[in-house]
Amino acid sequence: MQTVDTPRPQTKNFSDPDETLTLTKGSAATVRIGELVVGRLVLEPGYRYSEHGPTAGTASCQFHHIGLGISGAARFRMDDGTEFDVRAGDVFDIPPGHDTWVLGDEPAVSFIWGGWRGWGRPSVGERILTTILMTDIAGSTDRAVALGDAAWDRLLDRHHAAVREVLQRYRGTEIDTAGDGFLTMFDGAARTVRAAIDMRTAVRAIGLEIRAGIHTGEVEVVPGGIRGVAVHETARIMALGGAGEILVSSTTRELSGGLALSYQDRGVHQLKGIASPRHVFAVVDGG
Repeated sequence: MQTVDTPRPQTKNFSDPDETLTLTKGSAATVRIGELVVGRLVLEPGYRYSEHGPTAGTASCQFHHIGLGISGAARFRMDDGTEFDVRAGDVFDIPPGHDTWVLGDEPAVSFIWGGWRGWGRPSVGERILTTILMTDIAGSTDRAVALGDAAWDRLLDRHHAAVREVLQRYRGTEIDTAGDGFLTMFDGAARTVRAAIDMRTAVRAIGLEIRAGIHTGEVEVVPGGIRGVAVHETARIMALGGAGEILVSSTTRELSGGLALSYQDRGVHQLKGIASPRHVFAVVDGG
């Protein structure tokens, strides 16, 4: 007679964590249950990520965190200058590229279950040349309000499925999904542009429009994702676009030159946080 293994209940407590990390002005503890990794982060008054680390080697944290504020308060500043606070009871979803510091004289305590694996460890990644594709849904806030939460969630599920089907077809890698946006990478510039065109077509079929930014450059593959100037540059290029537009850097345009594509010159832009100006082009013909 064949027996079936049934999942067994498991509990763990942060009083006996699997891993601990001592920070300057803080501490972190980790528990693991199967594939689930949960962290408890305690930041003392005076802590600031860009000054006290832990050991990421960057001025801003490049992990995508999802969690819950337990006590105290912390302020976050994204690389684009956006600021917001996380206080007790707040459920948060914080994209990569942020600094944070403690507000007031009470420790800021949070539980984090997304973007915790590998946080606080010295970088052991490798640098690779890749083509990065970022997308998001144009006008998503207005559409969500018009449809209501339940209908919008169903439409968002269809959007995610459509994007992932194209990713699989073109051998792309999903790095992160935040809200209605995707961060992905590919091993070829031409394949990335083609994938973006097919994503736009697939998403239009369900009544949505995306905008996309593409750039080719070096990134460091680290626990939690990828990081480097090229990631920020791709985000800035995407932000220049409107509904249905696919914008590419001059680097990607040159590397994808073998495709039967037409590009419209969008001029040279000084992208925020990027030292050198970047020539940007829009894809206007699927070929």
